Amino acid sequence: MRTGDIIVRHGLRWTVRAVDRRSRLATILNEDLKFDWIPIDLDKKQPDGCQVICNPPDEWPFIAIATKGKRGRLVLINRVPMGLQEQPIAQWHDWVAADPMRVGGGPVFFNPELRLTPSETLIAIFDKGLPARVTVPLGFGTVQQRKDRLTAKPTEQKTAFDKLLDDDPYGEDE
Repeated sequence: MRTGDIIVRHGLRWTVRAVDRRSRLATILNEDLKFDWIPIDLDKKQPDGCQVICNPPDEWPFIAIATKGKRGRLVLINRVPMGLQEQPIAQWHDWVAADPMRVGGGPVFFNPELRLTPSETLIAIFDKGLPARVTVPLGFGTVQQRKDRLTAKPTEQKTAFDKLLDDDPYGEDE
């Protein structure tokens, strides 16, 4: 079990908030925002009582929602298909906030099965204040995909002159 995992326990979905290797306990938070502590190897010792679903920080793409803390906690996200009514997206199944207790915005991980596309509109609803419109960015992806894009160096475009200088067919440069 790792920090960030979503697990199913007692019919509820939980997120692993912290893992303490010394005490061998994991702090978990459920859908009702209640904390509990379980052994970190419970998923291996009792697979029927605790099942790891996924690790959204590693596997799910995310969007950073930039809003102020005065709006309160993020409680609902609606999808707005072109010209249709808003459709709610299920929290803890299709999306999960990096920190469900955080007030304001922050990173939100989305299930890849939703197949969100760049420039799609989402409506983030908070427990206080007005909703926020969120547009899926062009760089929408997982943490690792975004890191890979940043480290990928663009190839330099060579001109015909550069190609002539690089190749010495007669071996005169040696």
